[in-house]
Order: sequence, then structure tokens, then C-alpha cells
Amino acid sequence: RQLAALVERGEILHMELRLPDGTVLLSDKDGSRGRAQVTTAFASAASGSPAAELVATGADAEAVGYASRSPLLREYLPIISDDGEVVAVVGVWRDAGPILARLDATRGDILSATGVGALVLAVVLFIVFRAAQRRLARQSGALLEGTRRDPLTGLLNHGAVVAGLAERLEVARGAGAPMGIAIVDVDNFRLLNDTHGHAAGDSVLLRVSHTLGELAPGGTL
Repeated sequence: RQLAALVERGEILHMELRLPDGTVLLSDKDGSRGRAQVTTAFASAASGSPAAELVATGADAEAVGYASRSPLLREYLPIISDDGEVVAVVGVWRDAGPILARLDATRGDILSATGVGALVLAVVLFIVFRAAQRRLARQSGALLEGTRRDPLTGLLNHGAVVAGLAERLEVARGAGAPMGIAIVDVDNFRLLNDTHGHAAGDSVLLRVSHTLGELAPGGTL
């Protein structure tokens, strides 16, 4: 299958058929028969595992009539019998230039995909961070507001009223403007609580707060 794929692409420059000890039985180049050099890749193929190695242009390139400046790719494919014994090794020489070009293109695609993925991830993280930041800001604001307001009526509590009053007094004093303060009391509120229970008292407080909210200027309660 591997040989068929190489032949189909027309990339083969030279082929040899060797015995596992390195002896060249067949070659498409004259004078190539005899005992050849046993390299690490060939030894791996002789033991049953296909292997390949890059060969710099030189004597090997001249032997196969290779004139390109690109390195050679030398591959060894074992021929294995039915009983698992390596009976021969096919050596294939190819121009490594197109292969390296394809690898560079693939590497470029991977880098581009990685860059796009990193950009998308950064955008997603930014969106998530901004959403989390807004949510935390809302929660912090709600918690802060919760410390300033009565949980039943929603009106400013004693501490917030005193702080706001002090601030407005300073503003009025600096501007030399008059300021009015109204104190509202619910008559016999304790008697109402004792007689009719806290639920009735809560109802009265809600009714009073609602009435005050309708009468008071916006933002003052």
C-alpha cells in the first residue's frame, strides 16, 4: 500500500531491493548491486518496522542522478512473510523538497488555527470576565444598599438617614439655603403590635412607607 501510494504520486527517484543483511539484489541504477551500507533506518526496517531518514545531497544524490539542492528522503519498507519473517527490504529514494513544503504548509495551518483559537478564547474570556465583573458589581451594590435600607419597608435605616442628613446639612450650610426636616410617628404603634400582633404592625409600616413614598420628592427616601 505504501509503495502503491508513492508510485501513484510519481515521487520515486530510485528504488532498491535488499536482503535483511544489506545486500542489494535489485536496483534501477547500474552498479548498485552488492553489499550496501546498513544505516539505522535500514536496520529498523530489517527488524520489521518501516523507517525513513533524510539524506543531505552528496554521494547518495549523485548515485541516483539527483540534482536538486533539497535533501533526499530515504525510506525502507520491510517485506514480511506469512510467518512474520523479514525476507527483504525495499529502499525508496524521494525528493524531500515537496514533502518538507507540505509539512511547512501544514505547520502554517496549525499555527494559524492556533492563533485564531487563541484569539477566540481571549474574546470569550474577556466577555466572561466582563459579565462576571458586572454581576459582582451588581451584587456588591445590592449588598451595600442592603446595609442602608430596612428589609421590610425598603426605606433608609437609621444609620443611612443620619449620614444622609449630615451630608445635606453641610450642603445647605455651605449654600446658605434653608432646610426642613419632618419627623413622622405612628401613634400607639406598640399598642397595635401588642393587641393585633406583629403581622398587623408590619402591614401598618408598609402602608406608611408607601404613603411617604408617594408624598416625598424622588430619591429622598
